[in-house]
Amino acid sequence: MGTVIEYANRTGTPQAAPQPRLTWDYRAFSDQVPVLRKPDVTIPLVFTSRFKGHGALDQWMINGKSYPDVAPLLLQEGLRHRLVLDNPSMDDHPVHLHRHNFELVSTRGAVMSGVHKDVVIVEAGTKVEVDLVANNPGNTLFHCHQQDHMDSGFMALFRYA
Repeated sequence: MGTVIEYANRTGTPQAAPQPRLTWDYRAFSDQVPVLRKPDVTIPLVFTSRFKGHGALDQWMINGKSYPDVAPLLLQEGLRHRLVLDNPSMDDHPVHLHRHNFELVSTRGAVMSGVHKDVVIVEAGTKVEVDLVANNPGNTLFHCHQQDHMDSGFMALFRYA
């Protein structure tokens, strides 16, 4: 959207200054050193979609499965779990984990530590690694914060083993 403004005694094609692209980088808030503690468990989570037809929403999947037709992902109480959030899709995904916080370990291949969140944006074509300490037993929902993605299957449930 924009507004065309006419100035007295001026002619020619309207000009608009290009808008700068906001580049968000979690490293601005981090210690740019690796997390010292190694994970006890690594859980890969790959985000993909399947075209459902013209006029229909895509079906979103985590590790090839759409919610609710998924088995729960298991957490072991007290252990440090590395979640590898792999997004080969063409959409950015603000993913959210309920009941827990996680520490950002890397984004776009750059290591970091010291940033604790419960939502992180996994940009299209990138990977984000986060460490989660399983310290709050109970069913834990993981999902994309884009409502249409969540409605189309982009959810998973973590359970304690």
